[in-house]
Amino acid sequence: MPFTFSHPALVLPLLRKSSKWLSASGLLAGSIVPDFEYFLRMRKGLSYYSHTWPGLLWFDLPFAVVLTLLFHQVVRAPLFAHLPTPLQARFAHLAPLNWMHELRNRWPIVLLSILIGTLTHFGWDWFVHRCGDHLYAHQNGSSAFHGWQSHSKLYKQLHVAHSLVGLAAVALVMYRMPVSSTPPNSGRSIVGFWLLVLLLTAAFASLR
Repeated sequence: MPFTFSHPALVLPLLRKSSKWLSASGLLAGSIVPDFEYFLRMRKGLSYYSHTWPGLLWFDLPFAVVLTLLFHQVVRAPLFAHLPTPLQARFAHLAPLNWMHELRNRWPIVLLSILIGTLTHFGWDWFVHRCGDHLYAHQNGSSAFHGWQSHSKLYKQLHVAHSLVGLAAVALVMYRMPVSSTPPNSGRSIVGFWLLVLLLTAAFASLR
């Protein structure tokens, strides 16, 4: 399966033009939310809930709404304030967004967008697994079997290849975003902020 933050690559074509029928935050949250089961359990392995059709409704949909709230109400302001200047200039136009107003007034669009984003996640994971089944069977001269990815180098190769393609697509779209005129950030404050993020992430990971 591709890296979690490669998955937004599949919804990027839907974000090229503003649409009253889609929510960018909903699409992006939906595209990554199934992998948050791994983050919550703090281990990589089988997904018991978030990659299932029932889980699409009772896990992915509500959890993605929570993700949008956490991002816009808690994370967005300090994150945007401490981005390197080239990135901040590309995301500055998103800073005034009132997400609570958006969610209250366009909640059906947000939920629909989350579902679409989650389905792209399911589809890409399915495609990688089917590619793996085919290649494994070809290499071994036998029918592919469930679980090949747990012990095969092929899984790692597919994971890395698809992840890199997705990350490259995301990076390209970010590079092509309109650039706003913003005052340069203090290099010291940026380094301090991301050092703190790194330390907190390491501390959280050590609890595993």
